[in-house]
Amino acid sequence: DALSCSMANCQYGCDVLKGEVRCRCPSPGLQLGPDGRTCIDIDECATGRVICPRFRHCVNTFGSYMCRCHKGFDLMYIGGKYQCHDIDECSLGHHQCGSFSRCYNTPGSYKCKCKEGFRDDGTNCIVIPNVMIEPPGPYHM
Repeated sequence: DALSCSMANCQYGCDVLKGEVRCRCPSPGLQLGPDGRTCIDIDECATGRVICPRFRHCVNTFGSYMCRCHKGFDLMYIGGKYQCHDIDECSLGHHQCGSFSRCYNTPGSYKCKCKEGFRDDGTNCIVIPNVMIEPPGPYHM
């Protein structure tokens, strides 16, 4: 049987069942390729059968997959289990808010809001000008 397997030239070894040599793959995330000897990856993320926990997304790996935290979240051990925890960019100073705005943390990100007396021009917070309104002059006929 060992001689039969070595002659089969299987990528990951083989089994001999009732005199028939069958190549095998070492993981349920792999399947035999068209040549019947090499193993090819099954993209579990693309099959739709993988459901990752909240704030995680599926990443395919060779022979398996992993659920990785979304951008803006870190994997932390909380309450006896691993969870994706929101990164507070505001308190860590990891934001692009200018000095005339305040940073507000949001799940996975942050928002900048202009301070009182300033308005958003689409890129920055600019001073709202104090417009002096001249009282109307005397009415002449």
